[in-house]
Amino acid sequence: MPTLRWAIGCHVSEEEKLGEQLLDLFVYAPIGLLLEAKDLIPKLADRGRGQVALTQLAGKVAGNRGRADTVPLFRQLREAAGTAVGSMTADERELSDELDDRRESSGDDSALPIEDYNAFSAPQLLEKLEALDQQQLDTILAYERTHRDRQTVTNRIKQLSVREHSPSD
Repeated sequence: MPTLRWAIGCHVSEEEKLGEQLLDLFVYAPIGLLLEAKDLIPKLADRGRGQVALTQLAGKVAGNRGRADTVPLFRQLREAAGTAVGSMTADERELSDELDDRRESSGDDSALPIEDYNAFSAPQLLEKLEALDQQQLDTILAYERTHRDRQTVTNRIKQLSVREHSPSD
């Protein structure tokens, strides 16, 4: 708002304009705010509530849109992963077997010749297989193929079976 001296046509210097602006900012505006706060604060609060509600609605819309966009993406990733697993090297399969060991397996292992079979990782089982006879190895092989099908375990059983069937020196 122009000052009184400016309104009646008097010359006002830049320093005086700056002084007037500082007075407006630090003296007159806070006094005016205190006088108007009773009416102004409820209006500002209502406006803020409306803005928050609008932001929440935008967030929900964006979340639903994102979910709709990600479902086909995950489907594509799952298909690509299936293709990648089919072309894995032996070393990659061993790593995959070790990761599978960390997951909880399903199936009752109480009838197996190794007690708490499902609690052991593939490397731990390799040591235990050495002490089994051919019938026990066949039992473990059948169980392994229908449950976790870890290549490191099934390959070792096959090696031990060949060793047992080969003529001894």
